[in-house]
Amino acid sequence: MAGMSEKIGDLKNEIEVLEGENRELRETIRYLSDRKNNDLDSIELGAPSKGGRVKVYFNSRAESVLIKEQIDEALAAMGYIKAKTEEVE
Repeated sequence: MAGMSEKIGDLKNEIEVLEGENRELRETIRYLSDRKNNDLDSIELGAPSKGGRVKVYFNSRAESVLIKEQIDEALAAMGYIKAKTEEVE
């Protein structure tokens, strides 16, 4: 019987973990859906022949500071990808 109690306890723990992951997934989907609905504008930066291109989605009605932050983050991500690619090559 002790073995059965341990298995039940393990299953309860797994269920709690899965419920937490499910909650996180729902929040991520909600966040992405909100972004899709609000970030209707986009701009492409860079060129494939010059190190890559990145597309930034944004809401043109947002404050310019927020748009600039999104662009800065996208360029930083592109720089990171370029550095990682050079490490591999």
